[in-house]
Amino acid sequence: MYTYAKKIGITLLTVTHRPTLWKYHTHLLQFDGQGGWAFSQLDNAEQRESLKDEKTKLEAQISALPDVKQRLAELCALLGEASVHVSNH
Repeated sequence: MYTYAKKIGITLLTVTHRPTLWKYHTHLLQFDGQGGWAFSQLDNAEQRESLKDEKTKLEAQISALPDVKQRLAELCALLGEASVHVSNH
């Protein structure tokens, strides 16, 4: 639908949380949820989408760290071994 709309010259204005739609647009207006905003030109939407995907994956990995640390401590306790210190840095 987006491809066809652009093909026939329709200007697109999309409200979305999906970076996959950036490739159909030339500009991006982002709100920060605290009253601020940023308006920018999308120079390379595919690259931005790739970076956004990487960021999402890293956020998921980071959010899992507390569970991983807790499980490691449980395993060390079950094995009677000293808990391995895992730094947050």
